[in-house]
Amino acid sequence: VVSSVGEQRVPVLCAGDIFDRWSSGPDVINMALAHLPHMHSVYGNHDLPNHDPKQLKRSAWWTLVKAGKVTPLEPDIPVEVSGGGTILRLHGFPFGSKVRPLREPHDLALEVAVVHAFIWTKATGYAGAPSDQHRNRWLNRLAGYDAAFFGDNHKPFAFVPKEGDGPTLCNLGGFMRRKIDEIDHRPSAGLIFSDGTIR
Repeated sequence: VVSSVGEQRVPVLCAGDIFDRWSSGPDVINMALAHLPHMHSVYGNHDLPNHDPKQLKRSAWWTLVKAGKVTPLEPDIPVEVSGGGTILRLHGFPFGSKVRPLREPHDLALEVAVVHAFIWTKATGYAGAPSDQHRNRWLNRLAGYDAAFFGDNHKPFAFVPKEGDGPTLCNLGGFMRRKIDEIDHRPSAGLIFSDGTIR
């Protein structure tokens, strides 16, 4: 259940879009099987044939699930894992699923939402970005969680609200630079600590 990330031995979380295309070829899938650590992941829109969750089992992402490389995270089915002496309760919200506040947080666990949806800030949005996807609007939807990791927006940011105002939000951006406007992007990973802070 735990994989080595640098010098840390922690569970690895992925907020979707492991592949750029749902129909990635055998060479790409084989590379993923050989080199990716075991992950707890939601699927993203790029992981789905025609962006349709009903066709998920036709995807390269599902191949990783069947091979035991990915533990899928689904709505309403929290997955408990431990890392560094802390219990994490992972709540998955794959592409297209509705994110809901956590009604009964567990006092002894770190409640983490893993979400594949667009989230933006002034510095990471675009002209006409949907107002209901702005960072501040997500805070109400994520009440009860200690932290939330997002996928979809390729521009990374982290946000730590004032105490009591919601979870720490982290959007790490893409695994790799793909376009000229991402020339300064540094692909990275976030490390979550037992108090919910993320580095």
